[in-house]
This record gives sequence, C-alpha cells and structure tokens, in this order.
Amino acid sequence: MRSAERLVGGVLLTQLGVGLVVLVGFSLLAPPLLLLDAREAQAVRSSTLQVAVAVELAAQLAVYLRLTRLRYLLRAIALGSRAFEPQEIEELASLPAWVARVSVAVGSLACAATLVPQLGAEDVDLGTRLALAVLGCLAVGAGGIPLYVILRRMVALVLELVPADSAREVLDELDLRGVPARRTATTLLLSVVAPVVIVAVGASVVAHAQVRRAVETSRIDAAIQLARGPLDALPAASPTAGQHEATRIAAEQGYLAHARPQPALYRVQRGADDRLGVTVPNAEGHALVRFATPDAELASVPVVLAAVVAVLLAAAVGRWLGRALARDLEVAAAHLSELGSERLRRGTTRLDAPARFSAVARLADAVDALTDRFREFAAAQERKLDTHEASLRLRGLLFASVSHDLKSPLNSILGFAALVDAEPLNDGQRESVAVIERRARELLALIETILDAARVEAQQLQLTRVPGRIDEIVALAITRGDELGPMEAAPVKVQVEGGLPEVTWDEARISQALAVLLGHAKRLCPAGGVELRVARRDERRLVITVREPSGTYKLEDVALLLDPVRWPTVKGRLGGLAVGLPMARAIVALHGGKLTIEPARGGAMAFRAVIPIEPP
Repeated sequence: MRSAERLVGGVLLTQLGVGLVVLVGFSLLAPPLLLLDAREAQAVRSSTLQVAVAVELAAQLAVYLRLTRLRYLLRAIALGSRAFEPQEIEELASLPAWVARVSVAVGSLACAATLVPQLGAEDVDLGTRLALAVLGCLAVGAGGIPLYVILRRMVALVLELVPADSAREVLDELDLRGVPARRTATTLLLSVVAPVVIVAVGASVVAHAQVRRAVETSRIDAAIQLARGPLDALPAASPTAGQHEATRIAAEQGYLAHARPQPALYRVQRGADDRLGVTVPNAEGHALVRFATPDAELASVPVVLAAVVAVLLAAAVGRWLGRALARDLEVAAAHLSELGSERLRRGTTRLDAPARFSAVARLADAVDALTDRFREFAAAQERKLDTHEASLRLRGLLFASVSHDLKSPLNSILGFAALVDAEPLNDGQRESVAVIERRARELLALIETILDAARVEAQQLQLTRVPGRIDEIVALAITRGDELGPMEAAPVKVQVEGGLPEVTWDEARISQALAVLLGHAKRLCPAGGVELRVARRDERRLVITVREPSGTYKLEDVALLLDPVRWPTVKGRLGGLAVGLPMARAIVALHGGKLTIEPARGGAMAFRAVIPIEPP
C-alpha cells in the first residue's frame, strides 16, 4: 500500500536525482574530453548550470501534471478499491516510458538551444558549441536509461497491488491490440541500440573535437612562427624586407598577418567572426595573425563511418532479438493460457519449443515447479470432493430411510390420537391427547423437512408453479411454522404490504421454506417478537423478511446454517436448527431468488428472501 501512496514523490525525487547526476557528470567530463581550456570550461559549466535548472523545472512540472491525473487511481489502489477504469491502469503502466521520453526530449531541446549564441557559453566557437550540444543530448539520453529502469520498478510494485481480475482485463485488452509484442520488441531494440548510439556518437564527437583541437594548435604554432620569422625585423638595410611577400603568401594559406609597432603581450583570442587572433610580441612591437579554425570533417570521416556501421549493426541485432523474444513470450503465454486441469494432472506443461532466452526458460521451470505442487493439491482436492460427495449421498440415504421408517408409526400415533379424542374424555385426558397430537405433528413436520432436504441434496426437488395470493401463502407458512416451533412460543407478528400482485410460485414449497424460517426464529426467541414482513422490492420482485429480535447468537454463526457443507461444524443448541435452512435456501433459489441473513435494528437479525414475482 505504501508503494502506491509514495509513487508521486518517488517519481519526482528519482527524476531530480538522475538529473543532478547527469549535470555533474557532464560538467566534469565534457571539458577535458573536448580539450577546452580553463576559460572555456568555466563558461561551459556556468551556462550548463543555468540551462539545467530551467530544464529540470520544466520536466518536473510536466511530470507532476501527469501524476495529478493518476492521483485518484493511486488512492484507490492504496485503499484496495476497484473504483478505476482499465485505461487508467494502462496509463499507469506506461508512466515510466513517458517520464523518460519527456526528460530526454526536454533535455535534448535545451542542449540544441545552446547553439544560439545568446544561450550558449560565451567565447566558445560554433563547432565547440555543436560538440557540447551533441554530448549533452547523449548525456541526457544515457540518464534516461536508469531513470526508466528505476521508475519501472517503482510502478511494478504499485501494479502488484491491483486486483487480479482488473489486471487480467487490462492484459487481455492490450493483447488484443498486440501491444505486449510491440513493446517487448521495441524495449529490447532500444536496450541494444541506445548504448551503442551513445558510445559510438560520443566517440565520434570526441574524436572530431580532438582532431579539430590538434589542427587548431598546429595553426597557432604556424602563426607564431610567421610572427617571429618573416614579420619580425631583420638586421639589414631594410628591416621590413620580405614582409609584404610573406604577408601575401600567408594570406593565400588563410592567415591574415599584420605587423604593428606597439608592444603587446602574447595572447590567443577568438573574434566575433569565430576567427582566432594570435598576438605575438617581436623586436619592432608585435604581430597579429588571424585565421579561421578549420573543420576536421575529412579526418573524422572514418570515425563517423564506424559509428554509423556500429549503430546499424546494433539496430539489426536488437530488432532480431526483440522479435525473437516477443515470439517466445507469445508462445509461452499462449501455452500457459491453454493449460487446463486435465493437462496439468497429466504433467504436459513443457513448452512446445526450447526457449531461446533465459527469462523464458526460467518461466517454464517455474511453471513446472508450480504444476507439480498443483498436481498434488488437485489430487488431494479430488479425493476430498469424492469423500464429501459420498458422505452427502450416505447422509441423504440415511435421512430418507430413517424418515420413511418414522412416518409410518407417527401416522399410526396420530390416527389413534384422533380416535381417542373422539371418545368422551375429561379435561385432563383431552389435554394429554392434545399434547400427544401436537408433538406428533411437530415430529412429522420435521421428518417431512428432512425428506425434502434429502431431495434437495439429490437434486430431485421439483416445483409446481401456480398463480396464488401472497396472504394465503403467508397464512399457510404461519400454520406450518407453528408446528415446527415450540408449543409455548408467542404468535408471529405479520405485516403484508397492501396491493401486492398475484405470484406464480410453488405455494407448498415456498410456505414450507417460510415455515422453516419461522420455526427457527421461534426456537431462537420463544418469548415472542418474531416478525414476518412482505413488501415489494421493485416492479419484479418481492422481499420477505423474518426478523428474530433476541440477538442470542452471532450473525456469522447462524449464517453457517445456510451452507449444507459447513453446518455440521456448528456445535450445541444452534446446530440442531440447521436441518431445514439449506433446504429453504434451495427452494428460494429454485424460484430465482436469494436467501440471506442480515443484521437488523436493535441488535437483531433477519432472514431476508428476495423472490421474483414471475418465473425468471
């Protein structure tokens, strides 16, 4: 949960940290790589710092605005909620690549902007500014790689918190559009090409700068030799003899030489037209030699060609590897999605073709290890299910057999009780006969419930739907509920909403289900207060509520009684109420409804049955 809550701050801090590392690395390495002097290096570092601050602010703002769109999604994931759309999950998954692209794009634009004299380093020629801009773009691109990797890890931790069904929906949608294969191929292509591009282009820029600086140094030496040779005064009748001829020849070679009588110190200075001016003191004053810095394209051509070849080879290898990995992953994913329980039990989970990548091979090994455990678990579950089904069948047979054996003597008892009741009896005798008849009818109703419960478990219970009135069904349920409840229990409070339509139900079965609920409620609360309410839920459904106000038992304990698998675990007096509740739930379900146990006001609980008026 914390990974989702901290993602926004983590992304911004990571972006800032990577930007600082790139800035420090570029400021320390670029000047010596390009052979800049101290003055040029200081100017480069100053302008780089100013541009970097603006770039970082712009990138941070863009990323923050993007993250604000995901704040509700991140909050929902942190709270374990599902209140989000699949498109939002896809947007979150693409966040690392988007942040890396924005950071690289903004940084590259800023590096390109330094080619403008007003934005770049002062006293640095255009060629050096161009080399610095290219190196800056490469540094920003190199920083984008760890930025993407770190953010991908952070986002993956958040995506692990997404519910499995929501994640599966997103993956299915992406798979239909072929996104995973394209992303896999593109990611592997970039992972191979990007380092080669950075190294190859960087090496070309550095080599070009080194050659250019060497040519520049050679021309400065030539200018010094010119100033101290032909342009210096000679001990002859004409001290300036030969200077005009030397100046003309130097101009043909690109050197503009002037001899001046004023004394001056030695210095090398770049003019506004990007020409270098070398001031050399001599005997008559000083000589100023100006020349253009030559390009070194011819000397750098082999390096550039080598870089281009390396990038093309890396692109070809990366493209092949990306497609191969995408195909292997598609085959592995399709293979795993086709695995069924039968295939897992047989142990046929190996990939159809050997994996060419260690990641896919490890995935296959993990699946094999998992399926071995699953096979053991599935076998144990099958044995458990077989045992459970056998026990249910035996229990149903036992109930049916015992119930049939008990019905015959009970009918005899009821018959003899009716005969005795027809004879002249005193009050005490008649009361005793009434108790016998009452208890026998209670036991007969319980036996019929047991028989119907056995039919439900055997899936042999059939419905006979006929139109009927809800008040007649309620009256029949109350009568049958009195037989299932204790004799001393208080009457049930009945409230039926007026104007209810006729229902097409199995009157006998629904009244039996309601009688079971009323009988159990009476057993839980014999002192009275049991309520039965019938109301319209909507145009198509009615809701029948049986409220038990005692709060004697916990709601979750009584809820176990609705499950025929779990109610045998209920102990004590409560366990004796469980025979008919699964049957009541099954009858309601056969009518297309649902029976639940819910809390009610005052600490009470209520059985609530929602049943369609007409057959679904």
